[in-house]
Amino acid sequence: KDTFIASLVPIFLGFGFVIAKPAFESFPPILLMGIRFTFAASILIWWFPIPKGYLKKIFIASFVANTLQYSITYTGLNYIDASAAVLLVQTEVPFGVIFAYFILKETPTLRSIIGIGIALVLGVFTNYINQPEGDPVILFIGVLLVTVAIIIDGIAYKKILQNSNEKPLKGILISVTAGIAMGFFYKYVAESMVSDFINPEAEKITPYTALVIFSFGILISSFLFNTYNMYKPISGDKTNYKEYLTLGTTKLHLIGILGGVIWGIGMSFNIIASEQAGPAIAYGLGQGATMVAAIWGVFIWREFKDLPKQNFWLIPLMFLLFLSGLGTIIIARLV
Repeated sequence: KDTFIASLVPIFLGFGFVIAKPAFESFPPILLMGIRFTFAASILIWWFPIPKGYLKKIFIASFVANTLQYSITYTGLNYIDASAAVLLVQTEVPFGVIFAYFILKETPTLRSIIGIGIALVLGVFTNYINQPEGDPVILFIGVLLVTVAIIIDGIAYKKILQNSNEKPLKGILISVTAGIAMGFFYKYVAESMVSDFINPEAEKITPYTALVIFSFGILISSFLFNTYNMYKPISGDKTNYKEYLTLGTTKLHLIGILGGVIWGIGMSFNIIASEQAGPAIAYGLGQGATMVAAIWGVFIWREFKDLPKQNFWLIPLMFLLFLSGLGTIIIARLV
């Protein structure tokens, strides 16, 4: 019964978006959002007792989950299709499960994993419709497997920290922010490039030119963000450019440059392959970098050496899901 009632929520949510879209021709987005909740509250308030003692908490929750969220959501809905808006909103599900695990220490249940899969499939579909390449169902399954592998990696890391005083919340929030930013950048790079490398369209650039401009953007942003982080570090001690040049040895600087060269080569191969594979599949396969990083973490840096023996099964399961997901993404292009 509870599952059935819960399943009705996304149905009515999606239906509400479809109805709200035409209303923007007569009402501003935020005003329409206010009318919507005011109308619903004026009907429901007579059927439920006033929860005295919890009004402050309810106010905070309603402000964040309704006023703030739906103001942004309705503003976005005003600029994009209702179908795309509904799909993008569902990406809140995996973030909700991840935060619940690390902050509230709630272990993801089977229902939560299913919710993550549904949200991920819908989110990937939003990008897929921009330039459809490959079988969508197989592609979404592959991305889902990779995402679950990443979640298991986080769970394993959490098991290591459970007996330490380290607080991973800050690192998690930063990682989530970085993940969101990285999830959007590839789309804009792909849109700037020609779709046919042999017969390029006018007013678009080739992958090689895109890589040069993209690298120039990285160079500029590195000075901006690194300068800020040097003087206001997220963790560790403050530093400056003088210490960067004097304390850092030539060997360390060359290693950093080598890492940038390797990343640049990988990025160039990725965007070149996107002509044949399609941006969605090319970016999905690019997430194999996460598996390579996990391999380094497990076998080279031995970051999981303190993982309790009873939880060590998470590591092979993570790699199995990574390989299965990447293989599935490849199959999506071949079928």
